Amino acid sequence: MKKSTIATSVVSVALALGLAFSFASCKSSAPSQEVINESFGKVYKNYSGIVNLEGAQNYTVQSGDTLTAISKNFYGQENGYYFPLIMVASYEVVLDPDLITPGMELVIPDFDSNINDEEIAAKLSPYFRDVSNIYKLKDTEAAPVTRENLLKISDELAEKGKNAIQDAVNAQAEKAIDTASANVEEALDNAVETVEEAVEEVVE
Repeated sequence: MKKSTIATSVVSVALALGLAFSFASCKSSAPSQEVINESFGKVYKNYSGIVNLEGAQNYTVQSGDTLTAISKNFYGQENGYYFPLIMVASYEVVLDPDLITPGMELVIPDFDSNINDEEIAAKLSPYFRDVSNIYKLKDTEAAPVTRENLLKISDELAEKGKNAIQDAVNAQAEKAIDTASANVEEALDNAVETVEEAVEEVVE
């Protein structure tokens, strides 16, 4: 009886450990590539059209290319992590930056006319942040470093875009003041006209 009880207990413990391991494996498994592609696609579509494509170039992916290497080639060695610029202009060709293949035709937006434009920079900041968030889903060694660099760029773009945001706020405020002033002026004119008409009636 004792041996049977011990054997049963061992089997029960083994089954419990097996189930726990299976549950932990399922819980910690990375999302499928389909989910990652869908996430990238949503972000690109949300920000489609924010980049200035004037002066953009076309590039055919070569064997051994990576998006960071292509970015460095076009934007400078220190700017490899600006590849989301390329992706938002090329998302109909490829969704995941890590899955480019030879023969793909990418659109390379001009760096200066986008990054150094305060208004565009203000729009690019949340875009880079949203792309960085998808790298939480990617179970690769490079993902944390990529995410960190994208977040850094997002902060830099936000700083550049502060003036543009402030200008937009000021413009809205001025427009509201002008509208209010016009309404007040119109109301005063109407009031004066009403008083004049009343006076004329009294005189008559």
